[in-house]
Amino acid sequence: MVIGHELAHQWFGNLVTMDWWNDLWLNEGFARYMEYISVEATYPILKVEEYLLHTCFAAIGLDSLTSSRPISSPAESPTQIEEMFDTVSYDKGACVLHMLRHFLTEEVFQGGIVRYLRKYSYGNAHNQDLWDNLSNVRLTILFPFIMYSS
Repeated sequence: MVIGHELAHQWFGNLVTMDWWNDLWLNEGFARYMEYISVEATYPILKVEEYLLHTCFAAIGLDSLTSSRPISSPAESPTQIEEMFDTVSYDKGACVLHMLRHFLTEEVFQGGIVRYLRKYSYGNAHNQDLWDNLSNVRLTILFPFIMYSS
């Protein structure tokens, strides 16, 4: 799982990195999610998706506390930036991606991620950039006769 996490950073962190620390989850949430996806794909007998669901339930419990924060939130000082490396960025971020993958369908989710990675390769992205790319792919699949800008 550690190898899957670190390999994911080749795309989510190196190829495309967040524009500022407030969107750290774009790097760490994706890397955490890919830990589970990569092991599930290579060793399905381990059933790591069950561990992911346990992680999601734990993250939801922590997210219900008044001390929680959105996955994308302001970070300006070094202390605020350091605080971004937490359960919210890693686990809640991974769980949001898991829910999106299942809600949008595999085809739409993968298409949106590919579009996101291509559009922002060797550059920086914001939280909204991911949402826009996932939305545009969904619309393209639902209404293929309409042309959308990438």
